[in-house]
Amino acid sequence: MLPIELKKEHPGYVLNSLLDAAVGLLADGVAAPETVDRTWRIATGAPMGPLQILDMVGLNTAYNIDAPGNEEQRRFARFLKDNYIDKGNSASAPAKDSTAISQPATQITLSLACPPNEY
Repeated sequence: MLPIELKKEHPGYVLNSLLDAAVGLLADGVAAPETVDRTWRIATGAPMGPLQILDMVGLNTAYNIDAPGNEEQRRFARFLKDNYIDKGNSASAPAKDSTAISQPATQITLSLACPPNEY
């Protein structure tokens, strides 16, 4: 891990704020998980999108980070719990090829239709 400089105090990590933005796109019905991740991978050249990262970290972890946060973070936590965790989709496996947010509810994980680096 490398230290990063923050200009002012902020709850959570910088990465958590970026991941929350991706969850916000889902929660607000703006884009599907695969669209969010694919856009991120194309724009940044990163091997994984933000929702794939959430799946790797585990949705329970993301929920536990956001649940005690500000109003917006609590909204994201409720969205993850209601739409994924309570339905058995909570991923948390770096070894898994797919993610919980990007898969249908019938699957254990939410993986994207488009694997990493396939644009």
